[in-house]
Amino acid sequence: GLINSIDNISDVGLLQGTCAIPACFIKGGDSDYITDRDVNLISSYFTNSTVITIPNTGHWIHAESPASFYDTVDNFLNK
Repeated sequence: GLINSIDNISDVGLLQGTCAIPACFIKGGDSDYITDRDVNLISSYFTNSTVITIPNTGHWIHAESPASFYDTVDNFLNK
């Protein structure tokens, strides 16, 4: 199902309105999966969001740097 809908998933136009619920986006410092343009789009749709970069980590943050990933998630959830 995901493969068949990949165009819809990656289409920013699919999003409507804004979300003010606290949200945390975590990106790897060595990954280009979330670009600077994406950070701007994220902040325009998720008005109460933060983007945290974990250095020396690629796209698979949870596997490459699990301690930093879990610390980041824990800190966000316990704010």
